[in-house]
Amino acid sequence: MRRRIGRVGGRSRAGPKYTGQGTIAYQTGPLPNWNACDPLVRGQGTVPVRVFQAFIHVEDRPSGATASTGGSAKIELLYGILGMSQETSTGMHYMLNYQCVPNPPELSPFWSSMFISGRGEVSTVPEVMFLLKDWTYVGQEGVIATKTLQSTCGGMCDQEVSIFTLRIDSSAEGIPTR
Repeated sequence: MRRRIGRVGGRSRAGPKYTGQGTIAYQTGPLPNWNACDPLVRGQGTVPVRVFQAFIHVEDRPSGATASTGGSAKIELLYGILGMSQETSTGMHYMLNYQCVPNPPELSPFWSSMFISGRGEVSTVPEVMFLLKDWTYVGQEGVIATKTLQSTCGGMCDQEVSIFTLRIDSSAEGIPTR
């Protein structure tokens, strides 16, 4: 089914559509009460993310108003993770004379798989898993809005927190693109 977008005064009623790319930083470490017989996973870095489609409508706050008293943003952003994280893991230890003996660390993309597992707590449908709605409007210092996601990695971690920041892209003449 095709949908026709009406026009008012030569302007489309639907908001502009944006695409873009960026990175998500990750840092993985052991839980506070880590048991020496459990695998040790750790690492940090960034993975690329692509915004496939975003609808952004920003209403600026009146001059002199603070962030809490004015302005709003209606944002829907469909994104995808394009790479794998680069942590290391010792895997399951083996026992020797009733003591845990660690294996040498090997590459293990823990954060990437746990991020996807955490999004699966919401839905297993990709269009829902990777759709960000209900952003918190900021409207200051080039930041339009933020969105915080939290999960327990499907029960595999204590907590996973990801914060998305939508900024004005100064290279595109003030048009928000990521």
